Amino acid sequence: MVVALSFLLYNWSIQQAQDRTAEIEKRTDPLVCEQIGISIDGVCQDFRSIRLNISNTNNYEVVGFVMRSVGLYPEDDDYIQTKTHMESISPSHIEQFTVLKQGTLSQIKIIPLANKNNKNIYCEDQSIVKEQEDLKQC
Repeated sequence: MVVALSFLLYNWSIQQAQDRTAEIEKRTDPLVCEQIGISIDGVCQDFRSIRLNISNTNNYEVVGFVMRSVGLYPEDDDYIQTKTHMESISPSHIEQFTVLKQGTLSQIKIIPLANKNNKNIYCEDQSIVKEQEDLKQC
């Protein structure tokens, strides 16, 4: 009975891993992401928000971004946060964003999103990381 349960659990976990891999592959497209480019021209934070000036530096529309943040104090409940913003940035434009948060951040990672065939493409290779020394107080 233990062997049978082990076999079933093993097959189930393999299937879950394959499904997750396929899902992630659907969300990325190297050809689209090659055409995406962003820069962060200014960033500052206060206790409740972070302000970002994000530029679209290439010719493909950025339809939004994911902000992954790490807090300054590991004991906080919101030490690691992920927020998605679906506001587009046209090619060669700069947009200002205010993202709500709690506490003081020690790092942020901005991952641009593109759209292809009505599906969001996560361009992790084009992400930008800002460390604590770049996250000045507003």
